[in-house]
Amino acid sequence: MVRRQGRTGKPYNVAFSSKRLKGRIVEVYGSAARFAAAMGMSKASLSGRLTGRTPFLQGEIWYACILLQIKKEEIGDFFFCPEERGDGHDDGDL
Repeated sequence: MVRRQGRTGKPYNVAFSSKRLKGRIVEVYGSAARFAAAMGMSKASLSGRLTGRTPFLQGEIWYACILLQIKKEEIGDFFFCPEERGDGHDDGDL
């Protein structure tokens, strides 16, 4: 989840689902640990990114796409897919 302040000064929360990204990681590398090693980061760092505690940096997204064979037009589907809210809506209609 990313917490930022809007122009009004009120905070807003954005939660992204990493389900598809996790699936691709297992499909290509077999485990998150192997993918973390290929990315040059610790398993804890990767875990923080996949759970939304730490945002992916732009360079990390680009390198992950190379390693996972994700086309640039698919980046949003893997890294910026809004998580469904508990009220049956998702934020994909923004």
